[in-house]
Amino acid sequence: MLLSRLTYESVAGQAGEAFARLDHRDGMFLKGNFGLGNLQGGRFFDEDIRPAVVPYSNTISSQRDGRTLYGGLDVGHVLIRGASGDIGTYVGYRYLYERDNAFSFRQLATNEFVNLPFLSSDVLVITETEAWNGIAVGLNTRFRPADRWQIEVDAALLPFLGVWGSDNHWLRVDINPLPAQGQGWGSQFEAILSYAITDQWSVGAGARYWYFATSNASSLTQPIKLYSERYGGFVQTTYKFGGPTSASSSVVALYKAPPAPVTWTGFYAGASLGAGFGRSNWSDPFGPTSIGDQDRVGGAFVGGQVGVNYQVGSIVYGIEAALSWAPLTGTATCFAGNPNQAIAGQDSGTRVGALAFLTPRIGYALDRTLYYAKAGPAFGHTTFDLNSGGAAPGQVTASESDRWGWTIGGGVEHALTREWSVVGEYKYVDLGTANVSFAGVPATIAPVGREAINQRYQVLSLAVNYKLN
Repeated sequence: MLLSRLTYESVAGQAGEAFARLDHRDGMFLKGNFGLGNLQGGRFFDEDIRPAVVPYSNTISSQRDGRTLYGGLDVGHVLIRGASGDIGTYVGYRYLYERDNAFSFRQLATNEFVNLPFLSSDVLVITETEAWNGIAVGLNTRFRPADRWQIEVDAALLPFLGVWGSDNHWLRVDINPLPAQGQGWGSQFEAILSYAITDQWSVGAGARYWYFATSNASSLTQPIKLYSERYGGFVQTTYKFGGPTSASSSVVALYKAPPAPVTWTGFYAGASLGAGFGRSNWSDPFGPTSIGDQDRVGGAFVGGQVGVNYQVGSIVYGIEAALSWAPLTGTATCFAGNPNQAIAGQDSGTRVGALAFLTPRIGYALDRTLYYAKAGPAFGHTTFDLNSGGAAPGQVTASESDRWGWTIGGGVEHALTREWSVVGEYKYVDLGTANVSFAGVPATIAPVGREAINQRYQVLSLAVNYKLN
């Protein structure tokens, strides 16, 4: 039964980060990073859905003076090496600590709090502290599309995560603190473009995305769900210490131009790993509210693909079929605008299970690098959940939907050898609007028994392909 929800939204931060990588001539590598920063801005929503106790409540507070600390350590081995790049696999450890602070509040729901003193903007009302840690399994590639330029892409699946949290309601002694703990999973994706100013010094810019979710968590005896989504950009500078730099070396030389071009004509097959995120927008018969009716989902992306290319000069034509396991999940408040505030505030949930694509593509080949765009039909299998909340405590209904839609995107593919290539790709996926029916919806919220739910997602992936002929 949904009782309450705490949501931190649009929290922005800055961090300083140190990172290092050690490569050995036999292909082993060790890499890691450590970051420390502050969290400012953003909003905090505190919702209470407790039937027969109080009507639906939704307060908003400002967030500031937060802290974050994160790091990771990976050990891996290069699997495929070419003269202008490599790709390897690794296992590692991840840690994320975060503390957010909510100051003051005002009521957003229909009913208003009464008999409460005025709270100035510097009164701390809630502090949310959490720490995620667990195992990462991933792929890492580095390749040089041109002289002195390097692209690095890193994708990781976090199959086992532990989370600990503490919720401090500073104005309520009965729930101060309120501990939480659980287990879950996550995904990470990172891409960096760098330029070697000298043989040792390089500068670069990149972006990363993280998503963590629990599969089993509780606060005291109450089952709960916890999610953490982080994304942002960064600039960096790197100094390389020693090591061989010739094109025949086992260590990739950052400043060497790529070798002779290859032909892209032929059939290929491969596998991909990455992250997905997006939104499921629910229709609301009671009208829009300040929060809710939109599931923010995220998760991992693991799949395979087959395709064929045909090259004419520098232009490459092709078509690709791909199928992936894509556990994108998330929940949110819905129907908070119900005029009957005693039963307002249900819980909507989205669980994407699989995505499939058939995409013609066209690209331009420059040396051993192919820059391409693609578009075509997409298919998705999704399960939607509705927790009736105060309207019928504890009742959850689910409905499955198979939808055809479309996708558009593009990427960069680099040939490490005549047979092996690596791919960094982005896809936008629109599955249109699903008309979903929920069985057993209580009569008090009968208008939501049939919902129009719009699905739009984005996918980031790192793939490796093998040319069959």
